[in-house]
Amino acid sequence: MEGKKRPDPPDGPLGGPAPEAFAVTDLERRAPDSKPVRGRLAVRVPRSEEGTEHFPPRLWVVPAEDASRGYELYETGEEAALLCRVEPVPGAGGERFRVKDELGTELGTVQRTPAAKRTVQHSWWIQQPGHGEAVARYHWAKPAVVEAGEDSGGRLFGGMLGAFTDPGAEGGEAVPFIRRPVTWEADNEVVLTAQQHTGYRSYRVHADWFDARLGYALALLRES
Repeated sequence: MEGKKRPDPPDGPLGGPAPEAFAVTDLERRAPDSKPVRGRLAVRVPRSEEGTEHFPPRLWVVPAEDASRGYELYETGEEAALLCRVEPVPGAGGERFRVKDELGTELGTVQRTPAAKRTVQHSWWIQQPGHGEAVARYHWAKPAVVEAGEDSGGRLFGGMLGAFTDPGAEGGEAVPFIRRPVTWEADNEVVLTAQQHTGYRSYRVHADWFDARLGYALALLRES
């Protein structure tokens, strides 16, 4: 109806299929000139309405009780059903994790790249049975563009590179680097991307065959 104010987007649980884009964050709501509202860590679905960012929860994140770097992801509906588990592989030194469904069936693995390879390959990659490894590689040749990656210590360095300038710019004016998404590819197909935003990163699943639960696990391990 004309003149009637539209209701705010829901801040409660979302049902239905896996979202097109998601973030692992404790942000619940953020508006200009206001202190962000934070809650518990969850897989959330970023959306914007009249300048206010909303982050409704899609999945609750529950850390393992044994203090290992393991997690369980639960649906946010009334039944709070278990969706999947992320379990560190013993003896892998926190470099390899199995992702299992609610029945304990392994869906695939999320692994961390050895430090020596992190200058060209992203810190985390995915193996889903029946498909090639989903790996993100860095490409530094293009001017004024940088991928939002991590250094060998796992720290985000896109901001540092963003401070570089192009000395050949007309009049000596600084030309900032443009941060572009990190892209994971398998079998010559883009399966997952991650885009840096102010205060959080969003992820998006692209391939129809790719199990979104592996994407949730990779995002959780990166952000937690």
